[in-house]
Amino acid sequence: MINPYGVLGVSPSATDEEIKKAAELGICKVNISSDIKNAYFCKLRNIINENDKAYEPNVIFPKCMEEVSNVVSHKFDLLGSKDKALLYWFLK
Repeated sequence: MINPYGVLGVSPSATDEEIKKAAELGICKVNISSDIKNAYFCKLRNIINENDKAYEPNVIFPKCMEEVSNVVSHKFDLLGSKDKALLYWFLK
C-alpha cells in the first residue's frame, strides 16, 4: 500500500521485485517490521522443534538475531540503502 507521504506498508505477499520497484519510484520509507519478526520467530520455532530441550536464551537468541540480521541485510540490498549510514558525518 502506498500513501501520499512516500511510505510503503509492505504486505507479506509483496515480492522483492515489487519492493525494489517502489523504492526506485521514490518511496522513502518501507515498513519491514513484520519481516523481521517473522524471521526471528520462525528461527526460534525451528530451534525449539529440532531440540525440545533447548531452553538456554544465550544459545537460542543469538541464532535468531543472526537470522534477523540476514533479513535486514537483504532488505538494505533490495532498497539500495546498504552502507548509506556512512554518508552521515556523525557516524564516521
